[in-house]
Amino acid sequence: MGISLSGTNINPFNHQIMKTKINNIYLASVLGMVLFVISSCNPAQPKGEPKSNKIEYSKDAVVPRYTDIKLGIYTPSGNKGLTADQCKEVLKKLSALSSSKEVFELNTEMKSDDKIFYLNKKDPSTIISFNTRNGDINFNAGMAKYSKNIATPDLLKGDKITEKARDYIKRLEIPIVEEEMQVSHVGGVNMGTALDGKSEVFEKFTTVRFDRQLDKVPVLGRSRIVVQLAEAGILNSFVSQWIPLQKSES
Repeated sequence: MGISLSGTNINPFNHQIMKTKINNIYLASVLGMVLFVISSCNPAQPKGEPKSNKIEYSKDAVVPRYTDIKLGIYTPSGNKGLTADQCKEVLKKLSALSSSKEVFELNTEMKSDDKIFYLNKKDPSTIISFNTRNGDINFNAGMAKYSKNIATPDLLKGDKITEKARDYIKRLEIPIVEEEMQVSHVGGVNMGTALDGKSEVFEKFTTVRFDRQLDKVPVLGRSRIVVQLAEAGILNSFVSQWIPLQKSES
C-alpha cells in the first residue's frame, strides 16, 4: 500500500532506502572534503622521497651549546617589593615623565591584597597599579587625548625608540642588570576606522618590549618590561615585571 503525494504513489519502505542512500552519499561527500582539506594543509613531499620529521637548520643558524656554559643559580633578592611610600614616589616620577603630567590624585589610593591602585577621575582609561609583594608596576597615562581620528605626530623611529625606552628605565630607577635586558620586540599601536566605505589606519604609539636572559639563556616566564611612547617619545605606558635576582655560582 502506498501513500499518494501529488498524484505519485510512494512506497514508505523504498522511500526510506532512498533517504538512507542520500544521507550516505552526503556523509561520504563531507568526509571526502575533510580529507582533502587535511591533506592540502600538509606540506607537499617531493615525489620519490619518503616523509621525514628531520629538522633542517639554516646554514647561518647558531645553536647554543648550553653544556659548555657555566650557569649560575639565581634567587630573588631580599628587596623585591615596594612600600606604600615607594609606590607614591614611583607614581610621581611616572606622571612627571608621561603625557598625563600630574593627573593622578594620590588621595585616591585603593588597596586589594598585595596591590595598590590610583585613579584619574578625568580619564577612566588610565591604569596605575603596584604590587607591593613583588614590585610589579602597571602604568598607563590614558587614551583620552589620543582618541581622535588623527595620527600621533612626531613618533620616534628606528634606534631612537629603544634608546628612549632605556632612558626611561634608568630615570625610573628600575633595579635591573643591563646585561640581563634584551630587546625582544619593537612595534606600535594603531587605530583603525571605517567610515562611509573608507578605511584608515592611524599610528598612535610606538612600543618596546624587553625580555630577560640569564647567562645568555632566555628566561621564559613573566620577566618583562614594556615601554610605550607617544609624541616626541613622551612616556604613555610602562609595565615592569622584573624581580631583582642575586646570583650564586653553581
